[in-house]
Amino acid sequence: FVCLRQLNMDTPSSPLHHRLLRLLVGMVLLSTVAQIGVAPLSIHYFASFPLFFVVSNLVMVPLAIVMLYALFLILLFSVCPMAAILQTVPVWVFLQLQAFQSAFLTWFAPLGGIGRLHLSVAQTWLCYLLLALTAALFCRLFPKKHTF
Repeated sequence: FVCLRQLNMDTPSSPLHHRLLRLLVGMVLLSTVAQIGVAPLSIHYFASFPLFFVVSNLVMVPLAIVMLYALFLILLFSVCPMAAILQTVPVWVFLQLQAFQSAFLTWFAPLGGIGRLHLSVAQTWLCYLLLALTAALFCRLFPKKHTF
């Protein structure tokens, strides 16, 4: 979140003023920051670190959102028996997205990441302490500029 707070994307002079570019940059930054935040736990519990998390998140997060909307419509139409015919479209959309998700993950999974990493509990805590100190230093060196 420290990285995200430094972006000033609302000013017209910013190169990130274009809405689609701003959305893409925001998704990449949020994905990266989240991955850095969970990296010590991922290494501690799974002894690996994924390398292609940005690409997979750029595909899977929007896909999951559309799938959740489809599931919501399925639940909404299931309440009324007369609207059961309307369920066919969201069910079809959901099944197509699920098939795409499965194919994407099957193709993407072998690319993997860095394996055979080991962190003890103490090392994991030290990693989080280092991340917190780095974030504090970053906030101190680059204070947020308020625009009014």
